Amino acid sequence: MDHPVNDRKWMVLCWAIIILSGIFSSWGAWHPFSGDTANSRLSTVYALVHHGTWEIGGADQANPFQGGTVDKVQVEGRMYSSKPPVLPLFMAGQYLLLHHLVGYDLHDEKDRESISSMLTMTCITFPFVVSGIVFLLLMGIWGIDPWLKAVALTVLMWGSEYAGYAGTMNNHVPATACLLAALWGFFALDTEATMKSKAGCVGVGILLGLAICIDLPSAIFVLLIVIACIRKFSLGLVLFGVLGVIVPLLVHAGVMISLTGSPLPFQLTKAYYLFEESYWRTPLGVDALNHGWGLYLFNMTFGRVGHFIMYPLLLLGLIGLVNESRIKESAFRWWCLGGVIALAGILFYYVSSTNNYAGVSFGFRWLIIATPFLLMGLVLLLRGVKNRLVIGLVCVLMAVGVFSAYQCRMAPWTINYEWPTKIYGPLY
Repeated sequence: MDHPVNDRKWMVLCWAIIILSGIFSSWGAWHPFSGDTANSRLSTVYALVHHGTWEIGGADQANPFQGGTVDKVQVEGRMYSSKPPVLPLFMAGQYLLLHHLVGYDLHDEKDRESISSMLTMTCITFPFVVSGIVFLLLMGIWGIDPWLKAVALTVLMWGSEYAGYAGTMNNHVPATACLLAALWGFFALDTEATMKSKAGCVGVGILLGLAICIDLPSAIFVLLIVIACIRKFSLGLVLFGVLGVIVPLLVHAGVMISLTGSPLPFQLTKAYYLFEESYWRTPLGVDALNHGWGLYLFNMTFGRVGHFIMYPLLLLGLIGLVNESRIKESAFRWWCLGGVIALAGILFYYVSSTNNYAGVSFGFRWLIIATPFLLMGLVLLLRGVKNRLVIGLVCVLMAVGVFSAYQCRMAPWTINYEWPTKIYGPLY
């Protein structure tokens, strides 16, 4: 057992990891990247605040961001951003306050960078920093050794693709933060009798609903937490959790029904992307690739944009999930088995329905949502380890992940910038 003084030193280190990552991520947010993903969301923000509509391409409604993105769809002649609506809706609310209270205006090119930075700070970087605190609390519930808390926290905040995208506008980071917070909420409700409240269940439900609305593929991981809640809690508490889930889903569904007549997201209707002047009718570069499923799967996991070669401790996390799912006596067995199945499901989904490695972006960002469960596997695999050689190897692998995340932070919206492309060659 570690000495209390040593425990305090490790705790100080953990807080330093969180605070410093927050500073570094904030620096990224204050040096925003403009491009398709940001312009797509900002076009919606602009349309909502200045035109009172979700439409970004109206003939009488000039939008300075619409022409700077290919991430758009057309429904019955009306053009919209293809991004899920809930996150841009939050951003529009914030911009509305900035516009009326401070005078910032997206019409003014001088204000655009400041506005983009503020929206990134509040909607991406802030949830990222909070998720570090939440993960530290979660590891406390799990009874993880102090040194391992520091290692896992470093992976989350400095050595993962989740960290790499924490300073730029995207949906993966806030969705993953919601999923991680909901995971902590479940274990807190399960272990602390005083926290088994209706309000707590509603809160967990809202977080799960937000994760789905912000990043649809997170639903497969959300399902694991929902199943755990049904198994652990009374029917009354579960119903309050369901009520929480429904709230953001109703907002999403209401917006989509008003735009398309269906609650389903744009991504599930390919025809919306194929309007006459659409980029997606004749895509270029990485978007035009047609790799076989074997090569595609290899590249996204261990190849040119390989998640597990760039962040090798997450590979140990996957091994930990598989290993723990084989231990019948483990309290985490079903969590880990579910995590393995969910990861296999999400890989199958992307292999079978996509071809462009998440577009012009660093790594394979669509796997960011799996980070909380991979870290669960990592701490379970390494718990109780005392061998200095093993700990040294872990530190070396962690350094690889930190370097990869640093590359991502410096150039998140680039292609063939990943260090594995220096070994395998470029994607195209």
